[in-house]
Amino acid sequence: MTRVVVEVINVAYQLSQGKEIGDNYEYGWMKAFDTSELNELVAEVTNACSVGYVSGDWNELDVVIHEWHESAIAINSPELEKAFSDSKDEVLLTPPTTESVIA
Repeated sequence: MTRVVVEVINVAYQLSQGKEIGDNYEYGWMKAFDTSELNELVAEVTNACSVGYVSGDWNELDVVIHEWHESAIAINSPELEKAFSDSKDEVLLTPPTTESVIA
């Protein structure tokens, strides 16, 4: 676990300083985030470490890193970008009614 934490924090620091990280690097996906988001990632990783040290349960750390990785994939996905920005197929929702539909 220590190696993972050190690497994540190191990559976040390097990126926040404007350094380049290769795509083939294990944590290259962190390039998707700006400095503010990287700071948030580090805070969440640090908090998960605190929980792990106290409880011995490191699952929280794995979950935090996994969720940030998934967010980076979503940010870098051209398909998701198109889906979020395409308003042609947008369907407006109607306000809910107060009438019961159960007869």
